[in-house]
Amino acid sequence: SGSASELVTLVVTTSPIPSHPSPVLLRTLLSSFRQHLADFENYNLLLVCDGFSRSDGKDQLCSKEAYQQFLDSIQELCASGQLG
Repeated sequence: SGSASELVTLVVTTSPIPSHPSPVLLRTLLSSFRQHLADFENYNLLLVCDGFSRSDGKDQLCSKEAYQQFLDSIQELCASGQLG
């Protein structure tokens, strides 16, 4: 039997929200994980970005450009190791 970090993958989902392109909500969530989850850095983290289009045709809570900027910010944070 392995440790929790060997057995569990953390899955975090994102959706277009008014605060985009800022990744502040994601950073806050991951900061909380670091604070409250022992060995957070050893867990596998799967970040799911559900896209911009809605199947019901309603408007999103941010612009398409803001969401793309958010995705670009996330890629930069992942590449630099800042997301875990």
